[in-house]
Amino acid sequence: MELPHVEKFYRESKSLGFGLVTVTSDPAAEVLKMVEYNGITHPIVSDTADPETGKVYEKYHAYDGKHYLIRGDGAILATFTKLGISLPILKRELARHGVK
Repeated sequence: MELPHVEKFYRESKSLGFGLVTVTSDPAAEVLKMVEYNGITHPIVSDTADPETGKVYEKYHAYDGKHYLIRGDGAILATFTKLGISLPILKRELARHGVK
């Protein structure tokens, strides 16, 4: 499960002025259980991907398990998926933007 890595990264990087948002297609009730069980504190958007209600997927070309690294001014710096996410990858991405 990638969320523990993502959460650790979020906790380390938020003091540097970066944000992190995760988008999932899991139902909100399941996401809430997972958040509570794992102690997740970063924002997670639950989007059903339904054409009538799945506006996050449509607007941001998101898909299940996509993580967005966001600069303080709101610019999206990078996106990561469930596959291959790790702290070294996230830290390398920050270093590309001058953050060590």
